Amino acid sequence: MNDNTFLREKAYTIIQTKILEGDLRAGALVSELALAQEIGMSRTPVREAIGQLEREGLFNKVPRVGTIVRLPGHQELKDLYEVRAALESCAASIAADSLSASELSAMQDLVDEVNEIARELRGRGSDALDESLLRGFLNADIAFHQQIIQASGNVRIQEIVSEFRTIQRVFEYGRMLHSIRIIESAAAQHAEILEALRKREAETARLAMFAHIRAAQQSALASFDESFQPLTDQITADDSN
Repeated sequence: MNDNTFLREKAYTIIQTKILEGDLRAGALVSELALAQEIGMSRTPVREAIGQLEREGLFNKVPRVGTIVRLPGHQELKDLYEVRAALESCAASIAADSLSASELSAMQDLVDEVNEIARELRGRGSDALDESLLRGFLNADIAFHQQIIQASGNVRIQEIVSEFRTIQRVFEYGRMLHSIRIIESAAAQHAEILEALRKREAETARLAMFAHIRAAQQSALASFDESFQPLTDQITADDSN
């Protein structure tokens, strides 16, 4: 790997992490110069990394506006969840035979972490996640799913789901509806998946994962219009003028 490739990949990873951690959110303007200064490298590898992320569907160039974090559309979001449901249910079935005791224990810790977030919300008498709790929930959620995908040993599933999850993360940080009900439901569904994996019941794990992701899809699409449609309409109008 030459220096240029190394710097481009480094810039790509840093920018992608900013999206995953919610530092770059839907509709945010992406400044090549500001990112280069923040990362501490020249603009060329940053420009190349931005171009790669644009080709992957994470960024979009809007006339007279610039490069922005692209807004996922309703149909696209629906499609992403459907592909994830198919692939991750397959991964859960495969992983049922290979997850170690330590990996299962780590997954239980993630389920407990999400339950603790729900308890904290109830203790506050609030139904709304603040920034810290939202990050904690999303990170625990993705870590749970990644543990299963990695245990499946299927590199293609890992690559495809990783790309899709990054696009979905843009939506997840912008959506308005992250209620206690959603948090508790996710924890219960994760616990059901985990129990099937502990018992090495591949088909039960597959069905539980499929149902979990389809439930997440319904919740996500239900909040899409309220959270994103006005901004999507505005960007579309800007693009057509």
